[in-house]
Amino acid sequence: MIIRQAKWDDEEQMATLICGFRAELRSLRGGDASADLDEGRREFQGYMRQGWPIFVAEDEGGTLVGYLVCRIDDGVVWAESLYVLPAQRRKGIASQLYDCAEELARELGEDQVYNWVHPDNHRIIAFLAKRGYDVLNLIELRKPLPGEKFTQRLKVGEHEYQYLKKEEVDRQAGFDLNNVESVVKFYVNPFCQVSGHVPSSIGRVRQIRSFAKSDTSWGRCCLWYVGSLTE
Repeated sequence: MIIRQAKWDDEEQMATLICGFRAELRSLRGGDASADLDEGRREFQGYMRQGWPIFVAEDEGGTLVGYLVCRIDDGVVWAESLYVLPAQRRKGIASQLYDCAEELARELGEDQVYNWVHPDNHRIIAFLAKRGYDVLNLIELRKPLPGEKFTQRLKVGEHEYQYLKKEEVDRQAGFDLNNVESVVKFYVNPFCQVSGHVPSSIGRVRQIRSFAKSDTSWGRCCLWYVGSLTE
């Protein structure tokens, strides 16, 4: 197995891997797990244009079987996405990829990689715990959205927080990734009202639908949309 940095020539294979990664995330949330190669291509192109380090695992036949995307922010390395084909798992490939991220962090004077992790993603939580990443560093907090009904609370230290699994959020909102109107109504309109902007064209609506299906952070999704309206 060869671990190397991605090249532009890897676009088609990377698009397939990215689709696999995004499909698993959507499945975790209880959403549509279908894949869109065009979205995968655009995501890969975006990473390459921004110069984000991408480490790939290539087998003896030249087939890419896994990848790790890193983002560098003020000298800190963030693991944006880590994925290995199901048939190639439990062979140490993810660990080899993550080794590269940690080496990159050391080159920048840091001693670790930082990770945003969904609390229901038990597989990646277990993977990181084996590597010593078991410290809860940051908590993302927000106000309840209109109509939300919370069914459980999580305790962190001396504090408790209301929590909903992603599929419960979607169920309460009547949210459907394939329904553009629900994306705009539930996630985008509140931000537009605060910012004073309104959707300017159906093209923007198509953009938010594509972005919502591919991104891992719903808050980032809304912020991107509002920002695009001010360009």
